[in-house]
Amino acid sequence: MPSTDFGFSRWDQLFSLGPTLEVQIGYDSTYRLDADRAPQIPIDRHPALVDTGSALSCIDSVLATRLNLPAVGHQSVAGVGGV
Repeated sequence: MPSTDFGFSRWDQLFSLGPTLEVQIGYDSTYRLDADRAPQIPIDRHPALVDTGSALSCIDSVLATRLNLPAVGHQSVAGVGGV
């Protein structure tokens, strides 16, 4: 699955608030890695479970569709309720 690096500058929030934090998620089709600016993404915040031992990061298809994000891969996940 394609991936990207992200910054996490508020480790103190992880320690004080637990593994669920409010995050901004979005897609800027005009952004380039060599740009002199940050990507322009919506200011809406969404709850996210931070798993510091995870091998990858993903969001569910319902949120991706609501945010009108392009599909960049597919990964099945399993939990207590099954796949």
